[in-house]
Amino acid sequence: MTDAHARKRLLFVEASDLVQGALVPRISSVFNCSVEQASNLTDALATLKSDPPLDLILLGDLTRPSQLTDNGPEAELTVIKTAREANPDIPILLFTSQNYLDLGYAAGATSHMVKQVGSSDDVIDFISPFLLKVGSVIK
Repeated sequence: MTDAHARKRLLFVEASDLVQGALVPRISSVFNCSVEQASNLTDALATLKSDPPLDLILLGDLTRPSQLTDNGPEAELTVIKTAREANPDIPILLFTSQNYLDLGYAAGATSHMVKQVGSSDDVIDFISPFLLKVGSVIK
């Protein structure tokens, strides 16, 4: 098995280039994993269908607060439902500043972390137990 096939694959869905730019290199380095990035629903859905299978989904914010409806953020809920249908066991971690947690869990989210300004160490600590469940990635 080649190194590329042995590495875990994480999908980070986040509209903000700033947030992705701050976290993707750190996540990739700490976990020695491949981090696929999607900044919109179309890219996220395409990545969900790609091979090899994903090991974890970190779902940030795609929907702007001004676009939220009573039904929650449609794009984020679509990602959760689609991922859960494709793989009932994949960890889907919400990383959001928006309040749709009840809807997210009902759709199939595994856990959540409220997005805050601060250290990427909090995100690393949040992801760690879920990646460790799918295999040892920290050396």
